[in-house]
Amino acid sequence: MLNSPTMFISVIIPAYNEQSKVARDIDSAATWLSANPGGGELIVIDDGSGDETAKVAGESCRNLEIETRVSTIPHAGKGAAVRKGVSESSGDIVMFADTGLCIFYDEAEKGIEMIRDGKYDIANGSRYHPESVIVKQKGFFRRLASSLFRKVLPFLVGIRGRYTDTQCGFKVYRGQTARKLYEQCVCNGYFFDLEVILRAERKGLRVGEFPVRWTSDSDSRLSLSRNMAKVLFEVFRIRRAVKDA
Repeated sequence: MLNSPTMFISVIIPAYNEQSKVARDIDSAATWLSANPGGGELIVIDDGSGDETAKVAGESCRNLEIETRVSTIPHAGKGAAVRKGVSESSGDIVMFADTGLCIFYDEAEKGIEMIRDGKYDIANGSRYHPESVIVKQKGFFRRLASSLFRKVLPFLVGIRGRYTDTQCGFKVYRGQTARKLYEQCVCNGYFFDLEVILRAERKGLRVGEFPVRWTSDSDSRLSLSRNMAKVLFEVFRIRRAVKDA
């Protein structure tokens, strides 16, 4: 039960061409889950990588003390990978974390507490929360693009809430909430987070944010300047999909 101090936790790691990072991510997630009294499972979704991500992940998952599995899907995008992981999950709590350990797993305990206390259905990590600590900042141009995104795109999607950081790759959900929401989602790309929040708001679910200790990963795969047309297409596709739901 979610009100119990012990809960089974599902951790999802979406990965695309991350052969140099994924082993460290798996080790960190497994260590954290092994200390959870309620147990847990680790689900790695390889988004059709062109490198050895799936092989490295499979080798790293051997002989771990927790339930693990590695699944590979045809390359479709981060949203598709997280959606696949959520569909395979069984946890009372479901969370996903980007590769690269920009945020260590023990930070998730703040979000889990928010859900366990019954205050929220979804708890999103936020790099821009007043209490967050930025260990290593992004470069100037990435900060500029991020600032533009935070101010403009959530507005275009139609999110009513006041969120400081919709795109932080560290999010915690009530398990059943996650499975129901993601089952309805259509966005395969980077902006699936916006769709999830929008659908959650439409259902009257409670979405909160928690502070994190964050370190920038210079290996960023998203360039808003190079992909602006694709970004706008995703945004308006999300609005149309949710409106028609």
